[in-house]
Amino acid sequence: VLWVNLHAGYALGFMLLAGFLGGEVFNRLLAFLTPSSSPPGREKGAEVSWRGVGAVALVAGVSFLCLLLNPNTTRMWVYYLDTVSIGVLRDFIQEWRSPDFHLLYTHPFIWLLLATLGAVGLSGRRADGSDLALVAGFAYASLLAGRNIGPFALVTAPVLSRHVRPIVERGLRAVRARGWLGPPRRVATPPGPGRALVNWSLLLLVLAAAGVKAHLPLRTEFNVEHERRTLPADAVAWIREHRPEGPMFNSYNWGGYLIWHLWPDYRVFVDGRTDLYGDELLSQYLQVRFARPGFMEVLDEHGVNFVLTEAGGFTARFLALADDEWTRVYSDDVAVIYVRSARLRGG
Repeated sequence: VLWVNLHAGYALGFMLLAGFLGGEVFNRLLAFLTPSSSPPGREKGAEVSWRGVGAVALVAGVSFLCLLLNPNTTRMWVYYLDTVSIGVLRDFIQEWRSPDFHLLYTHPFIWLLLATLGAVGLSGRRADGSDLALVAGFAYASLLAGRNIGPFALVTAPVLSRHVRPIVERGLRAVRARGWLGPPRRVATPPGPGRALVNWSLLLLVLAAAGVKAHLPLRTEFNVEHERRTLPADAVAWIREHRPEGPMFNSYNWGGYLIWHLWPDYRVFVDGRTDLYGDELLSQYLQVRFARPGFMEVLDEHGVNFVLTEAGGFTARFLALADDEWTRVYSDDVAVIYVRSARLRGG
């Protein structure tokens, strides 16, 4: 109930439940067909019974009904599907696009996936149905949208660790058999004062490093300067002082910032809550954003009287050419404001 009321990522919970249920049904069917074998990837007695599978299915069903405890009620059953069906998200917003594996920061996904496949192949354990379903399902989702790489790592890391352990244990036994290592120490000795001193010193060193790292971003002057360099802080100050007549057209990237500073005096044209706007309005935004043919008509249709956008962007450049209709009233290195010469009403 809390998840569905706080964030749209609640769908990940149902992906986990579906993957687990599908994998456990596979495990039970495999156990029925080969009753003499151990459950895949588990010791005898560690399998989930049909009763356990049914209990998880019951929890999933109750959780599905709990989605109704939301101001949007039944719409939350299809909300996630509505969001992923917005074509503009897939075409223009990076986190909803397939990862570009030419970029280095996407490579850990490849490393984790290949390491897991290699570990499963070398561990000597039969693959567990739930592990297969979850890794395959979240890998598939990650290949469709980069925003799913994080959840993929969360479900895959435990699978990797379970299969790496027997490989490491087998390697250690082989090394000891050759006399390269001594026998494992069975008796633990209590830590002496020297070891405690080292541990406390390391802890204090880590805390000190974290404090130094956190000190700079916590300074007010640092945050104010960073805000002025990356966000339209000075442009917002100009709007507050001169109060141009709306409606306003704004950059998508600044929507949330403008809501925080200008609402309720001004309403944004668009912001990061893409699911609230839909394909049509987002397509119109992109038409203006890239100054595509007909973008002036979009501004007229919505009655836009002033535009706040990135300095040097397509919109700013084309509005500069239309100096008989639009007047530049503010500009800096971050943002530019154009006001319609003959103001429209409404929008």
